[in-house]
Amino acid sequence: MTSAIVSSTIDANFPVAGQDNNSQGYRDNFQIIKDGLAQSATEITSLQTTTAKLNVTNDFGGNIIQNAVTKKLYGSVASVLEAPTGNLDVSTGDYQRITLSNANITLTLTNWPTLDNRFAKVRVHLENNQTSSHTVTFATNALATVSDDEVENLPVMLLLSQLEKLLW
Repeated sequence: MTSAIVSSTIDANFPVAGQDNNSQGYRDNFQIIKDGLAQSATEITSLQTTTAKLNVTNDFGGNIIQNAVTKKLYGSVASVLEAPTGNLDVSTGDYQRITLSNANITLTLTNWPTLDNRFAKVRVHLENNQTSSHTVTFATNALATVSDDEVENLPVMLLLSQLEKLLW
């Protein structure tokens, strides 16, 4: 962003020492300074509201970050779900951890990206806290696809026995 603050029109040679100076020069310089301060306030406000911050959560509004090198970039963990059926909101975290209760569960993956040429990845960690087996059925809304990086066709149902964990 190029600044629109104009300081080049200030008469740096005004007032002239040792002579009677017209007060218009003072008023002109004062108006230029006043306009520059107003423009500064506008530009600072814009920077405060439209730039990334280190002390708050940033929402880039779907804008693309490109040609960047990242280091120590972490994902987020969604809260534990302990319901017999439930939605996994992929927008709440890249890693979804679910502790299975006594019932079978159908997990519907929701809130996939809606912008063109966008995708989401989510890891689902299933943990059995009981001694019985569970049937886990994966479903999805819209045009999303459930898949596994290591298996070409992920089964629709998975059986988990005692204390087995699946990282998907």
